[in-house]
Amino acid sequence: MAETTLILGGAASGKSRVAVERAKALGGRVVFIGTGSPSDPEMRTKIDVHRKERPAEWRTFEPQGKVAGLLRMLAATADVLVLDSVTSMVGNLLVGGTPPDEILAEGDDIAEASVDGPAKVIVVSDEVGQGVVPEHALGRRFRDYLGRVNRALAARVHAVDWMVAGIPVRLKGKA
Repeated sequence: MAETTLILGGAASGKSRVAVERAKALGGRVVFIGTGSPSDPEMRTKIDVHRKERPAEWRTFEPQGKVAGLLRMLAATADVLVLDSVTSMVGNLLVGGTPPDEILAEGDDIAEASVDGPAKVIVVSDEVGQGVVPEHALGRRFRDYLGRVNRALAARVHAVDWMVAGIPVRLKGKA
């Protein structure tokens, strides 16, 4: 069983950058799972920037739905797996009409898949529970589901880092 790290933080806090840097440092066969949906010009640009930051030799998968099964499948052929991000995956599932119990079950499945396989896993997710309460019901559901998924992940993984102004602060596990 390899080590799994969850990197949490707010928007533009450096989560993805740190995940990529760590995967590069670990080396070996790296697989990147990107869940961002290119739904508008801003997101397409953000996804393109992130793609350019990754080494060309990394294998990349960009699912728009559930990812736990993909994590399990790829663990046998990778030394390092990067999942960026749980935030986008939860949003994709919620907007796609996935029932709440399935979204939460997928979070549990990701937690299990990320700690049970042989590959080292780096999971990126946003912390959305510290800001203003969203005005709309969909935003509140998203915040609540992502918070519950993040808790499930944090409970199972070996290490949790919190990004503050681009600096990772270890919350759980050995530094």
